[in-house]
Amino acid sequence: MYRNHKSRKWSLSVKNRDNYTCKRCNKNEEIDKIKVQAHHIKEYHKYPEYRYKLDNGVTLCEKCHYEMWYYSVYEKPINKNVEFFIGTGIKIPEEMEDNEYIESLKNCVE
Repeated sequence: MYRNHKSRKWSLSVKNRDNYTCKRCNKNEEIDKIKVQAHHIKEYHKYPEYRYKLDNGVTLCEKCHYEMWYYSVYEKPINKNVEFFIGTGIKIPEEMEDNEYIESLKNCVE
């Protein structure tokens, strides 16, 4: 579900950039017959200045997207995106890093 036209355009741009492939498990929407979703690295409601920036998005399959939210709510709510994506090759844009802990994990994500 999209909030507005800008959200839909952003979501499609993120998924297109990532070739409709989950950046965590590497499954592709067409090949693996799954649904992928665009995920905001910086939360939509907390960081309005990043809502429509392409670098603030990553494509996840429904399973990984659910696991990411479960992880963030029940396991480690702080710095959830960095910890969740360690080892995937996903880079957190520098302008979106906001504390020393993320900086210390940056090398693990690269």
